[in-house]
Amino acid sequence: MDENLDFYNKENSSNSEEKLVKVTGMYKDWFLDYASYVILERAVPAIYDGLKPVQRRIFHSMKDLDDGRYNKVANVVGHTMQYHPHGDASIADAMVQVGQKELLIDTQGNWGNILTGDRAAASRYIEARLSKFALEVVFSPKVTDWQLSYDGRKKEPVHLQVKFPLLLAQGAEGIAVGLSTKILPHNFIELLKGSIQHLKGKKIFTPTLGWSSYCYGFLECPYVEEYVGTDVINSVCKKTKTFATKHYPEKKVEIFNSPSENLSKNASFIKKYTNHFDVVFFSPPYFKLELYSGKNQSTNMYKSYEEWLVKYWEATIQLCFKVLQSNGRLCYILSGYGKNLEYDLVTDMNTVTSKYFTLKKIIPMQNKNVHVTNHRTTGEQIIIFEKK
Repeated sequence: MDENLDFYNKENSSNSEEKLVKVTGMYKDWFLDYASYVILERAVPAIYDGLKPVQRRIFHSMKDLDDGRYNKVANVVGHTMQYHPHGDASIADAMVQVGQKELLIDTQGNWGNILTGDRAAASRYIEARLSKFALEVVFSPKVTDWQLSYDGRKKEPVHLQVKFPLLLAQGAEGIAVGLSTKILPHNFIELLKGSIQHLKGKKIFTPTLGWSSYCYGFLECPYVEEYVGTDVINSVCKKTKTFATKHYPEKKVEIFNSPSENLSKNASFIKKYTNHFDVVFFSPPYFKLELYSGKNQSTNMYKSYEEWLVKYWEATIQLCFKVLQSNGRLCYILSGYGKNLEYDLVTDMNTVTSKYFTLKKIIPMQNKNVHVTNHRTTGEQIIIFEKK
């Protein structure tokens, strides 16, 4: 009798343990899966093209149907359901919201009014087609990545290769799980100007080439289309020009063999490059703390520290001011050398620069022992100014 009771208690205990469900595991896995799905597949636009999945599928469907004529919105909604695994109402609402912005969809009929709050007519009564702007900037099928639709029958774009910042132009709003987004529409003309400047590429000027490492780095950057530099060492100038011509023939490169302070007296240079460059980046000589050979070196041309500050450094800064565009950046590398010297190089050079530029930030470099000199006590710094 006791043995049977013990067996019953053990069996009952094991059954009760099997029925225990731990919520922590479910929350960790299921909640994150659901949140990720809502964020990525429903409510939040992608930064690549500024579109939510339903909007992307609408445009893909409209491109499929496009023959230059208007299509009933109900027809577009039905076609989009081949790609979108949700109801027709969500597709129609999303299409009306995009159409009311009057940028990507050319509308016909009563599409409502966002200012008065009037609703659009039923989808069977209104028509739409892609705008000329959308046809020009939204679709690039040759460089688009494709994926299968939810049922595997069709192919749809992972992202549309948009040639314009739609996310900023249209704005975006969405509430997901644990995440929401709200981006206000930006000024269309300013976006156009910014896009043009981005496509033009950046123009860089270096008043002292040094050992040409800055030139090599900038030329490798895909956003740099033009590089101009100067240096007093003839061999450095020749080597830099040869390298650029051989490896980057598609980019504009011009190298001058001249002291930087003399270029401000070069009329053709000033005429060509006034308000021209986006960035000036260089590492100036540290007066007599780093000595270089050559009669045209600034430390050999200007013997006293005061003369060097005025005739080399201030003249170079004035040149940078002339050639930089408005809001352009002047960046140079300097280092502190302790308080036992008769001059404070960093403070004095930055004071001169501040006559013409506004200091934006100082970025420390972790290279205390590079370019070893007797006086170095601190690492170098990248000092960034903006043209006033």
